[in-house]
Amino acid sequence: MNPYDAWATVVLVVHLTWIVWVIFGWLVARRRSAVRWLHFGSLIYGIFVEIAPWPCPLTLLEQWPESKAGIAPYREPFVVHYLEAVVYPNVPERRLPSFRRDSRRRAIEKLGPRLS
Repeated sequence: MNPYDAWATVVLVVHLTWIVWVIFGWLVARRRSAVRWLHFGSLIYGIFVEIAPWPCPLTLLEQWPESKAGIAPYREPFVVHYLEAVVYPNVPERRLPSFRRDSRRRAIEKLGPRLS
């Protein structure tokens, strides 16, 4: 692993941590006023970055070492890039019929007693 690849991985982890903080930080900040204001500022900044016409600085910071490491940097937003792979997994077409059949069978096994 070259240093640029390692740096891109570190920035990826920081980016993911930031997103988790913005979404779930209220759980930590509920009873702590100083942390509450920090989370409130983070939330406002996160909303602003999402609706602003320019990219997130963490995305740019992640893409720079990726390009230096020889990895093609992605062009879409961070969340779209990484969640798209979760929502739309790359399943080979030959595997889809058995995947659908297995999924249907499992659903019937779980829901069957409730439907009758």
